Amino acid sequence: MTADINMSSLRKFTVAELETLTGRENAAVAYRGKVYDISAFIDKHPGGARQLLLTAGRDITTIFEVYHDKNTRSLFSSKCKLIGTLEDSPVEIKTVEEDKLFLTLEKRVRDYFKANNIDPKIHIPYFCASYFVLLCTILLWFSAIVLVYLGYSLLLCCALALLSGFCAAISAITGSHDLSHFSWTHSPLVWKMVGTLYSCVHGIGTYTWHYQHVVGHHSNPNHDILDPDVATKDKDVWRITPFQSYFSHYSYQHIYMPILYCIMSVKLKLQDFHLLYLLRTANVPINPPSLEEVSIFVCIKVVHVFYRWVLPGFYISLPQLFLLNLLSELIMGSWVAHITLVNHVNLQLSWYTKDSPSYSTLSWSEMIIQTTADYATNSVLWNFVTGGLNLQVLHHMFPWVLSFNLRLLVPILKETLDEFGVKYHYYDTFWEIWKAHVEYLRQMGEMKLSGKLTGEPRASDKVKND
Repeated sequence: MTADINMSSLRKFTVAELETLTGRENAAVAYRGKVYDISAFIDKHPGGARQLLLTAGRDITTIFEVYHDKNTRSLFSSKCKLIGTLEDSPVEIKTVEEDKLFLTLEKRVRDYFKANNIDPKIHIPYFCASYFVLLCTILLWFSAIVLVYLGYSLLLCCALALLSGFCAAISAITGSHDLSHFSWTHSPLVWKMVGTLYSCVHGIGTYTWHYQHVVGHHSNPNHDILDPDVATKDKDVWRITPFQSYFSHYSYQHIYMPILYCIMSVKLKLQDFHLLYLLRTANVPINPPSLEEVSIFVCIKVVHVFYRWVLPGFYISLPQLFLLNLLSELIMGSWVAHITLVNHVNLQLSWYTKDSPSYSTLSWSEMIIQTTADYATNSVLWNFVTGGLNLQVLHHMFPWVLSFNLRLLVPILKETLDEFGVKYHYYDTFWEIWKAHVEYLRQMGEMKLSGKLTGEPRASDKVKND
């Protein structure tokens, strides 16, 4: 009764009110319907103050539970002060605490790492390979500039620029992506400093990316309200969700979209400024950045522009520099776009909105499995050049695991899904999943929709809980 009285006397927060509580002195979060003051815990957080400040002012239920083990999850209420309840959340936030499939898989994954004495966040050869690719990005770029200056074949210089762009893409997904998920070592200082270094090279900011990808996409993939990575308007350049209206230009999207993917890196670099101005990415609010975050953002953009445009501009002509930058950006954008889209925008997969009848009944792990496909899971090469994105199911469930270590978990995933009677969406090769992706674009462009595209999972995909 006392607990009931105490709960009834607590303040009732709206989402809008919670979104204002993002400062170090008043930071608060919602967890499982309750609002907690986390300001006193910020400097005590083992994962660093920055991580708490990035996620302040919002419901952290899913992201907190996925990134922390069961023991840590149970300690949350004792570390933070309960100050109220959240009243008007526009969508249901998923929790994993009653997700039998996820909890079973999580226990097996953590037991595997412990039994084999493997640190899930460490793989020294992988780190070295990623640093080497980062170095190649810089060396190949300046080699192209120097050879143009010395009068060597422009064709050779263009080839070097293309290789530099490809290395930039690989470094972004092997380094920056892991660092944004805090899976690259256990050090918050490494996450910040090395993450900034990588971003200076490829030019994509770390601050807005955190909200778009880590906070938004990872918790709710293929959700038309909560996933900024695939956010669309009713009339857009493409039609990828069954919730969009049909327009005639979509009939050709399977032809022009794979070409437009080439501008992805340019879009991300310019989008940073727009999102920082709006302080919102799709329906995910972005906290006002601190002076430190603004300084890091400016550093990334200034260093990148200096080494890509200003310094080379002293030695080669603007048309030559523009051509080399264009080629480098096109190859980087194409690679990043293709390997990040084929896993979610695909024939086999589902889309959801808050009004989807099945959304409220789905467990979080069910939603991940029904919106995600894997490919080439046995290939070490593809695991590296995609930064582990060929293993998206595991990556979404265990983002705290270094991408190169995810391949060790594939047998556990397959065994557990078989045990629960859950369909695993899988392709043997990248070529196969790419063809399915393009075919999906074609079908969406022609409005040939199957039941699977309506956002409702097939019976064969549902988890057996008995």
